[in-house]
Amino acid sequence: MIVPRINAAAGSAVLLETQAITPKAGRLPGIDSKARMSKPDGNAIALSASTEEIRSSVRAMFSEPDQPRVEGPGCIEGDVVFTYLAYRT
Repeated sequence: MIVPRINAAAGSAVLLETQAITPKAGRLPGIDSKARMSKPDGNAIALSASTEEIRSSVRAMFSEPDQPRVEGPGCIEGDVVFTYLAYRT
């Protein structure tokens, strides 16, 4: 609400009003797939994380926690890795 007031006071469009970018889902699950991503819980990937830290965190994610063996049929519902992939598209 402050941008329109500044622009009105200036008499021209000094600042551009932006729109929020909201994801389809509210929050990303934590990398442990147990709760939402949270720094105190230690299941988050920091925005300042290095490439190697991100790679290590992603490789440690649980994929299909309800399926103990690779040979069985897969299910992507509730899978943390597929949830993160969905945010890319």
